[in-house]
Amino acid sequence: MGLDGIDVFVAVVDAKSFSRAAERLDMPTTTVSARIARLEERLGVTLLRRTTRKLSLTEAGERYYVHCTLALDAMSEAERALAREAAEPRGTLRITAPADLSHSLLPPIIDAFLEACPHVKLDLLISNAVRDLIGERIDLALRAGEVQGNGLVIRKFLTGMMTLWGAPDYLSQHAPITAPRNLSAHRLLSLKAGRQAVPMLWRGKAEPDLFRDSRVELDDLQTCRSFVEAGLGLGLLPHFDPPGSVDYGPLKPVLPGLHSAPFTAYFVYPQQRFVPPTVRQFIDTAHEVVQQKTRSVRPS
Repeated sequence: MGLDGIDVFVAVVDAKSFSRAAERLDMPTTTVSARIARLEERLGVTLLRRTTRKLSLTEAGERYYVHCTLALDAMSEAERALAREAAEPRGTLRITAPADLSHSLLPPIIDAFLEACPHVKLDLLISNAVRDLIGERIDLALRAGEVQGNGLVIRKFLTGMMTLWGAPDYLSQHAPITAPRNLSAHRLLSLKAGRQAVPMLWRGKAEPDLFRDSRVELDDLQTCRSFVEAGLGLGLLPHFDPPGSVDYGPLKPVLPGLHSAPFTAYFVYPQQRFVPPTVRQFIDTAHEVVQQKTRSVRPS
């Protein structure tokens, strides 16, 4: 079975002439005649009766014509649907992201994306595991740190680092903090990367014992934020460049010169000739949201 010649056959029947069909198809009449002959040879039936004055369908040709027009109409509608999707994002967008980044970065981006793309459904896979985008048919990933993979497109999104934060009530009730040595008088929430506390730098120099006396150790960023918001102590949260990329509400940064080694957040998606419009739109929306939030925190 094949589609070769079907469009030519339908054009000939509609035009009631080989020559007029050739004009409409912009091809020589001999080519039209040859394609009809190959189609009849492949099917093993005569579709058209030809005389010098008249062109008519055989009984088999009439039945075949009905099926052909239905098939071509279905194909045309499929192409129109694809064109609409290319012009306006539609369908389901499958995204994976680690929990930490999904809590801090995704909510305002998703809100703006759903507003901009009313015909798209999001399927979010929140996991700290590195998912197989191609094998699991995942459209887009948000990843941090070193990113590798064959057949993947990697686009930089934001650069960040871990910095120290505190609640206004906690900070107002405790001694001022101007240097890391002042932190010994404060309750620190130690955020662990694996089994070790996140390494910190003070003005470019390592502070290896910063969380040595911490009485609370955490391995979940969202829990750390909740504890900081509750005034249970000072904790590490990601700070991204440009500033304003993440909104921590009333929380205040502590010791701006104290931070972890920088890391980068990337958008990653399977390499393909035509990037789905949903993927393009989500990445564009993410950058637009960051720019808007950055402008909103700049002094006028």
